[in-house]
Amino acid sequence: MFWNVAFFPLKLIIPFLAGIVLVRELRAEGFAVYGLSLALLDFLGLFSDFGIDRTLPRYLPEVELKYGRQGITRLMAGVTGIKGVVILLVVLSLALAPNYWITQFHLGTNRITLGHLGLGANGNLILILISVLLVLGALSDISIQFLYTHFRQRATNSLDVMVAVVRPSLTAAFVLIGWGVAGALLALLIATVVSVVISVTLAIRLIRRVDIEPHPKAREVKLPSNRSLPQRMFSFAALNYLINWSVYLYDLDFVLLMMSILITNNTVFIVQSAAIQLAYKFAKEFLRALVVPLTGVQTPLFSRLYAEGRIEGLRTAYATLTKVLILGLLPAGVGLIVTARNLLQILYGQKGGDAVMNPDTAHIIVACTAILAIGVFGESIIGIALNVLMVYEDYGAVITSRLFSLVSIPLLVWLLPTYGAIGGSIAVAVAGLGSRSVALAFGWRKLGLRFPSAFFVRVGTSSAIMGYALLPFLAYLPPDIPSTLVMIATGLVVFLAAFKLLGGIDQADKDRLLSLRLPLVRQVLKYL
Repeated sequence: MFWNVAFFPLKLIIPFLAGIVLVRELRAEGFAVYGLSLALLDFLGLFSDFGIDRTLPRYLPEVELKYGRQGITRLMAGVTGIKGVVILLVVLSLALAPNYWITQFHLGTNRITLGHLGLGANGNLILILISVLLVLGALSDISIQFLYTHFRQRATNSLDVMVAVVRPSLTAAFVLIGWGVAGALLALLIATVVSVVISVTLAIRLIRRVDIEPHPKAREVKLPSNRSLPQRMFSFAALNYLINWSVYLYDLDFVLLMMSILITNNTVFIVQSAAIQLAYKFAKEFLRALVVPLTGVQTPLFSRLYAEGRIEGLRTAYATLTKVLILGLLPAGVGLIVTARNLLQILYGQKGGDAVMNPDTAHIIVACTAILAIGVFGESIIGIALNVLMVYEDYGAVITSRLFSLVSIPLLVWLLPTYGAIGGSIAVAVAGLGSRSVALAFGWRKLGLRFPSAFFVRVGTSSAIMGYALLPFLAYLPPDIPSTLVMIATGLVVFLAAFKLLGGIDQADKDRLLSLRLPLVRQVLKYL
């Protein structure tokens, strides 16, 4: 967790600045084209994933304990081979029927243009870039998941820093020199090549360090069933595939594809798709900044505790991680909702009808940001229970909870034509919160997971007091930098004061945090 946080400033600042360049320079039309191109890439990547990548953190610890280096090598080779065959079939489909893909996803029409050039002229180039990115992305995903299972956060974050500097820097540079959407996609390709070379090299080095012999207590590894390892991995991968699709159904990429189908007016499509893109990316960027300490930690942590039979320790880990998310996300979510108008105006506000955020679209983007903040922040707070259910391989509970995300389809069909970006934001928030709530209920009933309700109420009350105290700033002060800085400082002081008056952090949690020996932990706890 420490290394995740230590490297984060570098991974945040440059992409954030590059995002501002994209929004301001591509304007609404180019920003819509860029989002739709990435949506197609992500759709094909998800289709060819088959849930294999996220299977590795669950089973690599078990395989390492029971079979040593030889077992790890066989597993990694098998996974790579399966992924290679699937990706090859997808790439062949693009090569054999390019006109179908260009037409189906509006890459060959003038409905959306790129500067003075119809995107159809770049349709084949985009398909070639997507094919190469699919192959490279598969290699990167497999190697990085392996690094996660050994808690090599320093290595993975070093890799992330490299990519987080290369891609946004090149993206901003290519867009500024006039290459537009094609330049942004080229920057993604270069960054992916760098990522693959580094991650594969690190994974190979780490495999060579794994003990050749199985662990001395290999026979004592706890298993959830008597089924063979391949059978369990196949079921787990299939479940991951279902989960990935269920998450995709309320992801930005799916919303954009649905918009391209349901909103027939080209001008309305450009405005609404650009608005929800900006709001979604803005809310997600803040969320990513707050959950970064837990990146790559949850599944391997729960898996090792389960394999070692430390079930009570697993429940304690669940409660502790949930409290960390509550303390970080709940006040931040309220703060984001209150300050969204000011922050969006300062960072992205422009004049002109072709701008992404102008006086005519500002209210739409602010409303979408508030709705999405409730959805994505709330989903993250209650979402850890799903990871525990996955470790227990309770597939019935997981499938039931994920099926709830299907509600996004009728919601999008109903809301998008009438309410546009705001309707899409509502569908995303309802589907995300609903599916995670079902998983939380199963975790409580079947596994004895106790959501820290008292702590949630304590933090929530403090956050509500903070939000109420900031409303006068919105009513009487303009959305400029000085007013926003005063708002943020005031909100922080009010929240900390209210939280301490309501009891602050429980003593048991303080002791647990102190035992981790994190830098500056004693100083931070003084304020909590």
